[in-house]
Amino acid sequence: MHINRGEKNEINFVNYLNNKKVCELNPMFLELITDLFGNVNENDTIICIKNKYPTKTDIFIKINNIQKRISIKMGYNNSVHIERISEFIHFLIENNVNKSIIQKYLRFHYADGTTNGTGNNRISSEEYK
Repeated sequence: MHINRGEKNEINFVNYLNNKKVCELNPMFLELITDLFGNVNENDTIICIKNKYPTKTDIFIKINNIQKRISIKMGYNNSVHIERISEFIHFLIENNVNKSIIQKYLRFHYADGTTNGTGNNRISSEEYK
C-alpha cells in the first residue's frame, strides 16, 4: 500500500499528538492547541485520530470531549493555517453582506447540516454541492 507525502504528514501529526498531555507539547504544537481550544489545562490529554474517510477533515483532535476537525495542507514548507471563521463573518457583516448569504456560506463551510460545526456528519464539498 502506497502512502503519499500528505498522508504521511497527517500520520506524523497523529503520532505526535495522540495520548500526549498538553504540557508535553513542543511550543509550536502548544500554540496550535491553544489557538484551537483556548485555555487548556497542562495535564489535559489530547486524543488525535486520522480521518479514514475522504472528506475535508484530515485529522480530529479532541480534548475534554471537545473535538476539532483539522485539514492539513502540505507544500514547500509544512504549515497549519488557522483562521477563526468568526473574524471572516464579522467582516462580511461589516460589509453589509445579506444574512441569508452568510448562512449559506456557513452551511457550506461546515457541511454538517449546521451553521456552527456541531453536526455529527460532515461531508465533502463535492457531496455538498
